[in-house]
Amino acid sequence: MYMGHLAVGLGARRFAPAPPLAALAAATIAPDLGDAVLGIAGMHHSWHVTHTAPAAACWAIAVGLVGAIAYGRRDALVLAALAATHVPLDYLTSRLGVLPSGPIVGLGLYATPAADLALEGVVIVAGWWLYRGTLDPARRTRWPVIAMLVVLLAFQATWDAIV
Repeated sequence: MYMGHLAVGLGARRFAPAPPLAALAAATIAPDLGDAVLGIAGMHHSWHVTHTAPAAACWAIAVGLVGAIAYGRRDALVLAALAATHVPLDYLTSRLGVLPSGPIVGLGLYATPAADLALEGVVIVAGWWLYRGTLDPARRTRWPVIAMLVVLLAFQATWDAIV
């Protein structure tokens, strides 16, 4: 899942109004951020550290602790839940290990770009719709709000076209 993760963060604005959108987005992609850092450090094939069920639990705890310090308990729970959703959502689009030693599970929708785009498109629209509902009614139809949806869908479509 790519843009779908960010859309889940947008939708979470309804449940956690205090953290900035950047914090909600970072929480949803925390395992990917960790994977990037490990890759830069030379630890390639680090999915077993970042994208397994135990890793998802660790990311949720870590993000929740940071969220508690920065925003309080209620928002910390939302941030932790966002981090915890990353790996299960990836099981829809990828094939990953549940544990570092296996088993490998997932629908592997990346192999079928049209199916991946359809699934992520639904997630993007739903997350954007929930976010849009948190805005003042006068702002909901302004171009930046509409552009957000268009950009997320365009990025996802582009990703599915090139991969």
